[in-house]
Amino acid sequence: MKKLPLFWLSIAFLIGILCADWWSLSVAVWLICLAGFACLTVLEWRWLARFTWYKKLRRDFSLPFFLLLTLFAAGGWRYAGRTDIQWGTSDLPFYHQQGPLEIQGVICEYPQLNESSTRLVVCADALKPRSTQRFAVEGRVLVHLRASDWVYGQQVRLYGELLEPPANEEFSYKAYLAQRSIYTLMEFPAISLMDSGQGNWFFNLVYSLRRTAYQRINHFLPQPQAGLLNGILLGIETDISLGLEKAFQDTGTAHIVAISGFNMTLLASLFLKNFRRWLPLLWAGFLAVLTISFYTILVGAAPAVVRAALMSGISMTGGLIGRRQVGHFTLAITAAVMCAFNPLLLWNAGFQLSAAATFGLVIYGERMQAGFIRLASRRLAQAWVERLSGPVGEYFLFTLAAQVTTLPVLLVHFKRLSLSTLISNPLILPPQPLVMQLGGLAVLFGLFFPWLGQVFAYLAWIPLAYTTSLVNKLAEIPHGVVLLGDLDWSFALFYYALLFFFTLPGKNQVGWSALRKPMLSLFGLLTVAVVVWNAVLLRPDGKLHIWLPDADNAAVIFIRTPSGKHILINAGENTNQTSAFIGGQMPLLRRQLDLILVTQTANADLQALPQIMERYYPKAFYWAAPQPDSQHVDAISALLYQNKITSQYLISGERIDCGDGTVLEIISARDKEVVLLLTYKDFRLLLSAGEDKFSIPEQTARGAVVVLSTADNVSAWQQTQPLLLISGERVSGMPVAGWLSLPDVKNLQLNSDGYQLWVLQK
Repeated sequence: MKKLPLFWLSIAFLIGILCADWWSLSVAVWLICLAGFACLTVLEWRWLARFTWYKKLRRDFSLPFFLLLTLFAAGGWRYAGRTDIQWGTSDLPFYHQQGPLEIQGVICEYPQLNESSTRLVVCADALKPRSTQRFAVEGRVLVHLRASDWVYGQQVRLYGELLEPPANEEFSYKAYLAQRSIYTLMEFPAISLMDSGQGNWFFNLVYSLRRTAYQRINHFLPQPQAGLLNGILLGIETDISLGLEKAFQDTGTAHIVAISGFNMTLLASLFLKNFRRWLPLLWAGFLAVLTISFYTILVGAAPAVVRAALMSGISMTGGLIGRRQVGHFTLAITAAVMCAFNPLLLWNAGFQLSAAATFGLVIYGERMQAGFIRLASRRLAQAWVERLSGPVGEYFLFTLAAQVTTLPVLLVHFKRLSLSTLISNPLILPPQPLVMQLGGLAVLFGLFFPWLGQVFAYLAWIPLAYTTSLVNKLAEIPHGVVLLGDLDWSFALFYYALLFFFTLPGKNQVGWSALRKPMLSLFGLLTVAVVVWNAVLLRPDGKLHIWLPDADNAAVIFIRTPSGKHILINAGENTNQTSAFIGGQMPLLRRQLDLILVTQTANADLQALPQIMERYYPKAFYWAAPQPDSQHVDAISALLYQNKITSQYLISGERIDCGDGTVLEIISARDKEVVLLLTYKDFRLLLSAGEDKFSIPEQTARGAVVVLSTADNVSAWQQTQPLLLISGERVSGMPVAGWLSLPDVKNLQLNSDGYQLWVLQK
């Protein structure tokens, strides 16, 4: 600590931001703490320095204790200032959900255009309610429009309702937009052009250049190679098809497409290498930083791009890759400086991945390369070792070092693990410098000499076509992606604790080595034991199991057949609860549902289904209810198409054979009521969940049957055979052989061997 005061001050500042999120204190409280700790710092420096015991303490702990607390309070104050905002009448968010309003402003970011919609960021300067005069306001609003052509700097008039961005348990769009200082949303308002050229002249010039470069690439190359090059060079990913985008995700190579730390580090090294041919190192580094800064503005200067540029600047100007002795300290200082401008970055997945990747390169990059050199020197000549160490380190070992430290962040955020990434990255990364060089030359010369730009574009097409073809092939590897359940940050902390314990050297090397080996063996045996017992306890037992998980997802029913097939009927709107319940009933090594059946038509009841399908890919998918026109249905349809999942629309009378003599039959499929009959040997279960009214059909009331319903109103045809009704309300006049009245039909489990029934409720 004595030699690294800025590092510890940066850590204190970052911890203060985290604690401010946990404690939810007001700005005033943090400001009082900041002022108080600052005064105590001065007092500590002027008064305690007189005492001998304090001088001895400062020999090992050079920083004043209250100075650390001052930086801690500064972090909390900075975070509270961005989150504890009181909106006034001159702030745009003050007018959320107040009906249609008219605002005017200037398009202040590069428009994002895709196939069906356009997104604009408008900096509002005036607002006009329906009954008053126009007055000045401030605020940034994200505007969703149908596909249309807009450019930076245009002054526009918008008419529509101002909305607060949504937030749910899976993803907070509100928090995501707040990182960009956007607190207001407008969905498909009326828009008209007032004027042009109202933005900053420099950004007008840069964005016009970007637009021209985008048009040149689309003119020079066919799709999908043009879309890929636009993503790599310009950060415009809207032309990449959903199938190719998913292939990059499944192979763990999505960082190639986005303007990420990989792209920026690659560009920085290319610029530095080329400038050093003609200039001294200092001037070459300065021009490389200047070029990277201009490129950052060219591709839109989005927060993720700025982060990537700063991280690559660390690696380039500080020579941090592999310099363990100072790299991680400089990384902490840089993160603190970035969070001083925007404290919400700590919760941004892109920031976390950039920081984790840079940390991995700093800590493990040089160590892995040195280990490869030692290993290769035992079997190869020194000349071959020197030739191989560079490419192997750059395209495999450095990538592996970054993946080791980014893995828990990826798993926590995206709940999926790509098993093919160790194969795909070494095969796909080597041509990427050629893609960026030839693609950049095609754009550069294409601006002045289109014919020459076309020549370089043809040359760039070869590595681009290689990349797209190989990614698609690798994505077809069976079981190349493992979909995981819900993971939180406790998993990430546990992962990093194990990683650092087994990989970082300690002061007592002999003691650590002696302890690590038995602990690693014990951990391996414990893991195997947990996996084996998980499979044993959840193995098929020859019985039919039916679950109704909870009241929040009243229409969700989960079934395990006697042979171990898993069937999900509806998914509800609570993704995490449904996903966690499914994961608790399925073996750890099995992450696929055999069948999903949808009987609900409400948009909210389909909310969780797309993410459930991503986590537990179904083998078959059935609609037993009309498909509403909603974004959730569009997402479901896209997943069915991408993953080539069999899907079918069922009507009354159709049957699904689930094996083992288990059959699902659609008894009734009306607009708002779908009734299912589940049959296994002599056991029959009539299912109707989440309906206001439920009528037992006449044909199923003849014979022994169990009725499971969450309806408030249950009625039956005249019948004489035994009936077991499981419902929240007893129905008078209904002849039943057995009765089970429950306050709520939730947390319910039915087990049957085909002849007997066991009913359990937690």
